[in-house]
Amino acid sequence: MSAMRFGVHLPHFGALASGAGTLRLAQRAETLGYESVWVADHIVYPRELTERFGAEFYEAVTTLAFVAAHTAKVTVGTAVLVLPYRHPVVLAKQLATLDALAGGRLIVGVGAGWLEEEYRALGAPFEERGAATDEALHVMRSLWSGERAGLSGKFPGLGESVFAPRPLRPPRVWVGGNSPRALRRAAELGDGWLPIWHAPTKRGFTPEALRDKVAELAALRRRAGRAGRAEIAALMPLAITDAALPGPPQALIGTPDAIAETLRRYRDSGVEHVILSPYYGLSPALSPKTLDDVDRVLSAFAHDVRSRLYLDYS
Repeated sequence: MSAMRFGVHLPHFGALASGAGTLRLAQRAETLGYESVWVADHIVYPRELTERFGAEFYEAVTTLAFVAAHTAKVTVGTAVLVLPYRHPVVLAKQLATLDALAGGRLIVGVGAGWLEEEYRALGAPFEERGAATDEALHVMRSLWSGERAGLSGKFPGLGESVFAPRPLRPPRVWVGGNSPRALRRAAELGDGWLPIWHAPTKRGFTPEALRDKVAELAALRRRAGRAGRAEIAALMPLAITDAALPGPPQALIGTPDAIAETLRRYRDSGVEHVILSPYYGLSPALSPKTLDDVDRVLSAFAHDVRSRLYLDYS
């Protein structure tokens, strides 16, 4: 049984969004020994979603490059990039450049997206998002690896083109999403799967349900003729409280002991890497009001929760 790894979702959107705050928490996460830091992806969205996403949403790839330039060893990742929003060759170049400049620290979380209004605003066909996501993955991985054989579709001329710099090594690709199609895409085209906790009322994210999905993913991967096992990550909200909350468990919300026990159950279901969101996906009563509040949550998790899990290996 290997130790769980932990990452931090950065505040580049939402009520606490700022460049300085994003950088502060990325550097703080690195100092506290977190393995990774992550950004999300929206470009434009309806005004009615401002309460959910905030009035500012810093662009994902640009933000991640900024963070990578001001950190030394922490892995940087996207959770997740909506691939059909961008030209796949340009995106492959951006991400390869980022990885090369950051010393090979990139994980690329990808998804097909869900917001039809955003697709329309960007002139991208919402109905074709699945096929466009698969094609983008094929194009990007071909460019990163240097294996151009079989590239066709909309990009037949790429086989003879120069693409450099390439990443130090092809970035790991984690396919985000909880749907059956996302699971198949993770099995067929990804290196890992990244399900995302939406709300306590959503079904299918209990440790027991995830265990079944991990087994299904392994079977799909074998059926696709792919060797080895997929990495399993999860994006979950985090709030540490002094006392147990009434009602059923709510992801990583509760006392340090309760959160540690919940993480043990997810670890036993196959989850290896947890991306903690200490400000998004929480009720107003639990949401931090300042960056200092987020800093305290990250520190408390590192010292009071993670240490309990590490005792399992001592």
